[in-house]
Amino acid sequence: MTEERKPFGEAFYDQIRLTTETGAKFKARLLKLGKRVGWTHCPKCGGRLEASLVGPRNHLHMACQTANCLWMME
Repeated sequence: MTEERKPFGEAFYDQIRLTTETGAKFKARLLKLGKRVGWTHCPKCGGRLEASLVGPRNHLHMACQTANCLWMME
């Protein structure tokens, strides 16, 4: 089944899964490198996905530069 033809609920959960998995990997990589800010290629659109770790608990703020693509605030 293609992405466009999936029922709303299924597509929604696929989007949530992609966002949380990408965020977790990105956060782990930033922590491993000892960085607070970084970017990578977006797995959904190929654009620039930027992230930062904020505060003493390293909360992740992540957003793709492409409108209506991936974003997350932990």
